[in-house]
Amino acid sequence: MVYMDVEPIVDFLASLDPRLRAKVYRGIDLLANNWPLIGEPHVRHVSGYAGLWELREGLGNVKVRVFFFQAAPNVLVAVHGFVKKSRKTPRRELSLASRKASTSGECERSDQCARLPRRPPGRAQRPAF
Repeated sequence: MVYMDVEPIVDFLASLDPRLRAKVYRGIDLLANNWPLIGEPHVRHVSGYAGLWELREGLGNVKVRVFFFQAAPNVLVAVHGFVKKSRKTPRRELSLASRKASTSGECERSDQCARLPRRPPGRAQRPAF
């Protein structure tokens, strides 16, 4: 069993439609009882952001994302939630979640939720043998 802290996003969860809120709480419960074995379609690592994960829930055409990170071996902290309206997650939401995670004081290391540097486009680097 993992402790899931949702205190930072209580207002967001309260603003959701009751049926959608119930689905998100079900996802949070599923996450708390099955972390780290749970995977897609419920949870996905946010590529390019070290230590940042997203809980993916939806009802009909309404998609909700809740960003979280692992603060300790048995503690997950939800830092940001939003209703997804486009196919790609907006950079603004990603950077806001990353900033909240890194300033929450719960990160074990200061770089845990920092943005990873992007590799320049082109050929993939080959390992040196």
